[in-house]
Parts: sequence; structure tokens; C-alpha cells
Amino acid sequence: MLTFSLPSRKQTDLDFEAIAHSGNAIESYLHILELVQGVTPPTAKAIAAVYPTLPDLLAAYKKTRSPDEARSLLQNISVFHKEHVPT
Repeated sequence: MLTFSLPSRKQTDLDFEAIAHSGNAIESYLHILELVQGVTPPTAKAIAAVYPTLPDLLAAYKKTRSPDEARSLLQNISVFHKEHVPT
């Protein structure tokens, strides 16, 4: 089960203005996802494969009917790590 928590402002320098103006929306979205504690680059890519934009991900969370349902939203997303990709 994937569980995440946002880092506090003291734990990271969040510069959303710089992220938003980086020129590449997909890379910006992946970077934002990776700011969440526990989200690795492969995990961010797996989330983006199911929810291609931040508004898509937020809309999915808004559709959940309970905190438990929201916590389990990303539970069934498969994350493939380079060394575990089937050949």
C-alpha cells in the first residue's frame, strides 16, 4: 500500500513558482509528486500514468467518499522499478 505525507516547509525548499515556469508541464508534475515523502521517481511516473495531470489527481481525490477511500486511492497502482521490469 502506498502512503505519503507532505514534507514540512522546513524540510524542503518548495519553489512552486520555479517549478511552474520550468517549461515542461510533465516534468513539473513529476517533480511536484516527488516532493511528497515516499514518492520515488518510478512511483511518480506510475501515478502520472494513471492521473496524467495534477488536476486529474485532485479530481480523483475529490470524488472519494471517505478518508479511508482517499488514503487507498493510489494503493493499486503498479510501480515498476528498472531492475524489476519483465523482459
